Amino acid sequence: IKTAKNFGQDDWDTDIIGVQLANGTTGLIAYNPDCKQDPYSNQINGTSCLAMLYDTDGFKNPNTSGKDLRSINVSKLGSVCAFELGGTCFGTPFAPTPLTVAECEAEKNKLGIDYCLSDYNYWAGAVQQCGGIDKMASMAQLAEIANYVYNTTNIDAGTQITYLTLDYDRVAELGFSINETGTSLFTIWSRETKFGITGGYRIYGRVFFKDNTGIYYNGTNGFSNDVQAVCIIQ
Repeated sequence: IKTAKNFGQDDWDTDIIGVQLANGTTGLIAYNPDCKQDPYSNQINGTSCLAMLYDTDGFKNPNTSGKDLRSINVSKLGSVCAFELGGTCFGTPFAPTPLTVAECEAEKNKLGIDYCLSDYNYWAGAVQQCGGIDKMASMAQLAEIANYVYNTTNIDAGTQITYLTLDYDRVAELGFSINETGTSLFTIWSRETKFGITGGYRIYGRVFFKDNTGIYYNGTNGFSNDVQAVCIIQ
């Protein structure tokens, strides 16, 4: 939930902000830009100037509409997509919490994981957080993301493209974090795995630089603590 449109206020075109009041109430607020503030009286002139979803007891349960969850000028709540590209609904990008080999082995059949390669396996942690390997982004879907953030249509699932210009605003819009101190700016895990030509189990993703993007794979231990993931919302 990021914009006023997620509250049903399609014409406002403003972002939602989060607040916590002194009494512990937490809330999400969007504002109507047609409402104007009088600089002398600090009064806001207009009708339906705010849309707000708020929780009267903060972080406590039950988190139920009509009980502790209340709203003002909210006609709908959603969608659940953090962003949509190429007809795919994506969740919010995240840095996964790693699984140990034992944790991975205990859940691998349920999650669709073939091999549990190492302790601190961040990719397996991403699969767990998405709820299964089929809910991880494919390489084709990562290419859609790459086309958007580089403002091109030339990137497909298997290509490495140079002479590009990364749009930092678009990266931030989608919710990915950029590491300016690293060799790459960011990398995204995919659901796709296979054995390499010379052997070894490889987990694939896409790596993003300022002026190029390519295929990333980890063929040693299958983990990395600087790679992000994004889930497909069904």
